Amino acid sequence: MNDVNVINYSVNKLLYYNFMENFCNFIKMSSYKINKIVERRIIINLSLQWNSKLTKQLNEYF
Repeated sequence: MNDVNVINYSVNKLLYYNFMENFCNFIKMSSYKINKIVERRIIINLSLQWNSKLTKQLNEYF
């Protein structure tokens, strides 16, 4: 390999690793956002169920 090929190879390798790192970070952030949305929905769902049970019990009591 001559010098130009070595430099091209190195630059391409760096670009590839940089791209992969950014891509992986993007996927991590996306999955984090999705997890947060799912967590919020579960929490909201649980609180709604709890509220409805509590309301039902209060209605039965009074």
